[in-house]
Amino acid sequence: MTGWRVGYTVCSSDDFADNMKKMILYSINGVSTPSQYGAIAALEGPQDCIVEMGDIYRERRDILFEGVNQTQFLRCETPPGGAFYLYARITDAWDKSAWDLVNYLIDNYSMGSVPGDIFYDDEPSIRFSYACETSMIQKAIENLKQPA
Repeated sequence: MTGWRVGYTVCSSDDFADNMKKMILYSINGVSTPSQYGAIAALEGPQDCIVEMGDIYRERRDILFEGVNQTQFLRCETPPGGAFYLYARITDAWDKSAWDLVNYLIDNYSMGSVPGDIFYDDEPSIRFSYACETSMIQKAIENLKQPA
């Protein structure tokens, strides 16, 4: 449920579960009622779409992964295994900041991204989401292959 901020944990340690309850009690305000009902529907409703959506996200990830690795200034060693975003390392071919690269990609390729340091990544990187239409990713990669 991307963006809904709903999740759950299963653990076998009572001590861990007790500590987690304390942490959550003092750090999270709670999940809104609409989000709770959405989570119930997601867990109790039809599950056939999960495999289909997983296949779609895998296709999007692969398109983005391959496209990013065809640039001179970005590299991604391993495709994400369970996320809807990809972190790409900035190579030495790019001699400016991650913010400069983000703006360059927007201005020249209509491709949105976010600097990795926002997410506490110590290495120069940017993050791309693939939680959008597959055609948008394909178009962004086509643009990226064209000279600026």
